[in-house]
Amino acid sequence: MLRVRDRNATTYRTLYKEKGEEQVQECEKVVEYKVLRSLKDGSVECTCRHFLRFGFLCRHAFCALKNRDVQMIPEKYILRRWRRDIIPSALRRNTNRYEEKKCTN
Repeated sequence: MLRVRDRNATTYRTLYKEKGEEQVQECEKVVEYKVLRSLKDGSVECTCRHFLRFGFLCRHAFCALKNRDVQMIPEKYILRRWRRDIIPSALRRNTNRYEEKKCTN
């Protein structure tokens, strides 16, 4: 388990008005995420649950992988639509589909 502190801490400024007095209170919200990594299958799970909601890894998971010197992203996190090897070879060829063709009458 690795704890990742979100550097984008949010500062809130609250204005209270009570009995004619104004009081300003500033507080900073620091969020901490826990990233769990399984050594068996290489899976990564973050408490922000970004992968479950949106379908791609969050930056907390990438930080955890980077800090543990993981060189390859586990295969199950690479979506099919991002892969080049699923494009048919006919579409990958460098042909110009708008090239001039000889017209025969």
